Amino acid sequence: GPFLDDAEQMCGSLIVLEVENMAAAQAWAKNDPYNKAGLFESVTLSQWKKVIG
Repeated sequence: GPFLDDAEQMCGSLIVLEVENMAAAQAWAKNDPYNKAGLFESVTLSQWKKVIG
């Protein structure tokens, strides 16, 4: 979902993927329609480990 700034305007977004490896995440990001349309200034992929829930 979206990140909001102090004026509650969208200033970024967060997507959590469940994929087998970083290559799969990179492929997903490369093919994301918003990314293909050039709507993102930057894209950062980070590994994360779910430990609760």
